[in-house]
Amino acid sequence: MVLEGLAGLLAEDPTVEVVGTATTVERARELLIELEPDVVVADYQLPDGTGADLVADAEANNLASYVLIISGLPNEDLLSHVVGSGCAGLISKGASGQDLIDAITVVSRGAAVYPATLLQHLNRAQHEARGFEITERELQILEYLAGGSSVDDIAVDASISVHTVRNHIRALLTKLSARSQLEAVVIGVQNGLIEIPPG
Repeated sequence: MVLEGLAGLLAEDPTVEVVGTATTVERARELLIELEPDVVVADYQLPDGTGADLVADAEANNLASYVLIISGLPNEDLLSHVVGSGCAGLISKGASGQDLIDAITVVSRGAAVYPATLLQHLNRAQHEARGFEITERELQILEYLAGGSSVDDIAVDASISVHTVRNHIRALLTKLSARSQLEAVVIGVQNGLIEIPPG
């Protein structure tokens, strides 16, 4: 019932096309490979695993699919697992339908979605680079990512090309040992490199 309701909600939005649904990780894996969706919206807790498990399947099959996790009780431990798995974002089941649609849109554009309230409570170190050797421009890009900006948005705001933005993001992921933009943001917050923008 929940799955049907969610699929129906998304199908009503003209910007979203629901290409398939599944109730288990195993079936979702099959559809992921068969349909190659832009975004996978997955419940965190599934009968045979977690929605975060799908990131590894996407990577193993060289698919450019972003995984957005929804959870009834998001907390710091869950956020850490979602981030460490390489998911593109995490949204609470308490969010509105429009919030979910907005999150899908943001994730599909290559940006990260996360509960800012959780990030704000993560333990932070001193405000120093801690040996990451991040340049001033890369730090600026990281701040844009923390604000939910997409690659295209950053290119316009920073007056640089999309290609240059992507190069900076790749450099950030390497220097921070992050698997995703979301993980890079979390590492940045944890190490006092950036602050989460209000709102």
